[in-house]
Amino acid sequence: MGILWKVQDGKLVAAESTGRVLWTGRLDNAAPRTVLAVDGGEDCIVLLRYEDSDAHPFANVLRVTPSGGVTWRAPLPSDEPNDAYVSVSRAPDGLVANSWSGYRVRLDEASGQILERVFTK
Repeated sequence: MGILWKVQDGKLVAAESTGRVLWTGRLDNAAPRTVLAVDGGEDCIVLLRYEDSDAHPFANVLRVTPSGGVTWRAPLPSDEPNDAYVSVSRAPDGLVANSWSGYRVRLDEASGQILERVFTK
């Protein structure tokens, strides 16, 4: 039985394949922008909308369990006061995220730690 992740009405939703909802909600009072299922697991990686947060900087890439628990929060690649992630995706070299400050980082999916950081601007 796999977990199906989706965004509905500005909330993150975890449901069983039968349609039974396990959890729904917002994290850090921010709507999810991107949701990626974790390969071989039930968790997801979520990018929260940085526009929804008053927190600056805003570490907005998280790994979330089907009960809404946060397993990890990826650290930001810079000390810029307004930094946040603007995208997260899967690439041939793994889980990657791009920050407002101009960094592309490769993240460890198990821990959320930055494995590689490249300035792209």
